[in-house]
Amino acid sequence: MAPIVWTVVAKIALPALLRGVSSARPQAAEAMEEASSLSSSLSAIQHTQRFTSRPATECGSLLAEQSNGGRYRRITPVIKGPVVCWIADLMKPHLTEEVVPPPAQVVRLRDATVTGVGTIVIDGSTIVRESLINAHHAKDIDDFVLTDEAGLYEAKPDYRGSEPLPDGTYVLLKQRWDSNYGHWLVESLPRLSLLEGLVDLTRCRFLLTAAAPAMRKVYADSLAAYGITEEQLVWPGPRPQFVKDLIYPLPLTVQPWVKAPVVITALEELGRRLLATATPAPQPEKLYVRRPDGARRKLRNEDAVLRMVEQRGYVVTTPGLMSLAAQVQTFSRASHIVGVLGAECTNLAFSPRGIRFLGLAPEHMQDDFFYDLCSHKKGQYFCLHGTSDNPSEGFASSFEVDLQLFTQMLEDHEAG
Repeated sequence: MAPIVWTVVAKIALPALLRGVSSARPQAAEAMEEASSLSSSLSAIQHTQRFTSRPATECGSLLAEQSNGGRYRRITPVIKGPVVCWIADLMKPHLTEEVVPPPAQVVRLRDATVTGVGTIVIDGSTIVRESLINAHHAKDIDDFVLTDEAGLYEAKPDYRGSEPLPDGTYVLLKQRWDSNYGHWLVESLPRLSLLEGLVDLTRCRFLLTAAAPAMRKVYADSLAAYGITEEQLVWPGPRPQFVKDLIYPLPLTVQPWVKAPVVITALEELGRRLLATATPAPQPEKLYVRRPDGARRKLRNEDAVLRMVEQRGYVVTTPGLMSLAAQVQTFSRASHIVGVLGAECTNLAFSPRGIRFLGLAPEHMQDDFFYDLCSHKKGQYFCLHGTSDNPSEGFASSFEVDLQLFTQMLEDHEAG
């Protein structure tokens, strides 16, 4: 266990305390002033609490370890257009590697503190390593600061004690970035499938991110497919919460490159459950996915692209304006999908195996998350990169694609 390190931040003038004090009024007044100064100095002493990280299995009891679906290899992508050199170099080892996904484990933790973004603290000085998902190498993490490469963290000055939640069994699903539709669907939600048959979900409460109303609706609708009601959902604020009994299904992904195969099978099962109760609606085979107004990565010449795809029978859809069930239904029979890389494209997980996807992206965006997703779907991944408006914005920049090259790639995309 890492020690609590006390750091004295005040400068105390000890010689002044040791001076003899006579009965003379000026000297007595001076002594009283110095005593007051000492009192103030002592009250200014602060403590810096330090934390180390340890695997969840060392912090609690292992409830179960299930199959994660095993190792896998990725498909061969087709990527064209301007791509900055460092991104191309970064991709090379991922094209041929055998991917070893995280184990599918569930851990029970006692007397745990859960911070605002889902970091778990045990014993007041140990961070559960897996709960640092999407922030393992970040310097500034929620209530903590990484102080060295060995994994030593310090609490920020405003780190406060936790407030206790009512007694009961809680399941932690929230994590960094899960207020994004794609991160929730792929990184958070599939972990719930590890608990079916292991614990009684109807007797648990679920710790979730206090996201915007639209995303809360996605949480509720997706959890309802597992028989979980809105009354079981807990939306803690930024203050840490103390939980006596916490069930933690461990992450099945390593963003952005790795997803355990069980993630995809869980999403496909979710799709089947939602389709079973959905109102009948069109299920096109060819889709063009639009990003909502105001989203980053705006495709500057999208009007021209739209004319080209509509001539080929693509149905234009804006998933960000639809319910979860409607999105699942819209993508459920799609064999060909075109769209700017973004959370909306995560819905291709609900499409049939063998899906062919043509992504559009700025030159500073690497092909990783959706490429890996297409690999799991045993499909084909195409991506056309365009010239960025503002390279300093990286993958968030608006961009424009070469229309002649797009035509060629669209033909290849449809050839299969």
